[in-house]
Amino acid sequence: SSVATTCLRVQRCEAPLHQWSLLRHLPCLKELRIEDCSDLTCSSTDLLPCLASLKTISFKDCKFVEALPDWLGDLTSLKALAITDCEGFKALPESIQQLTCLQRLKIDGCPELVQLPCLPSVESLLVRQCKTIAELPERLGDHTSLKELILVNCEGIKTLPESIQQVTCFQRLTINACPELVQWFKSEENKKL
Repeated sequence: SSVATTCLRVQRCEAPLHQWSLLRHLPCLKELRIEDCSDLTCSSTDLLPCLASLKTISFKDCKFVEALPDWLGDLTSLKALAITDCEGFKALPESIQQLTCLQRLKIDGCPELVQLPCLPSVESLLVRQCKTIAELPERLGDHTSLKELILVNCEGIKTLPESIQQVTCFQRLTINACPELVQWFKSEENKKL
């Protein structure tokens, strides 16, 4: 029964998101996986309430014009967001600040990404193969809930923000294939920390 459906995967859909009428019939939907879709515009406000129960949303191989859609900020019960191999993705929308329940953020294979916002509720942050991002948010240390930070193949990141010292509940810090950042860790100034 569609009423009991909790996970939906949409692949290679060319219709704009506001035409995905199936979403209106899935009130228990908790996870939405969007793969290889090119039009994620949602001009219809009657569709967004259908996504209000989502806990996880992922975008893979999608095409964006610079940022994720603004409607993402309306999914206030969202706990996990993953963006993988998305062309044109340069930034998260300002509306993402409204996601106060977001715990996991994964950005993988988005080489055009240039900045990350501050998301205080995030417990796990993974940034992989995002070569043009130059720095992490200065207020990263304000993330009192941050337990896991994974940076892989992010050649543009040269240092961690000074505020990182305030994060007291780290359980995992992984840095791999970030040569400038590794060099920064080995520097004399960091041996005192």
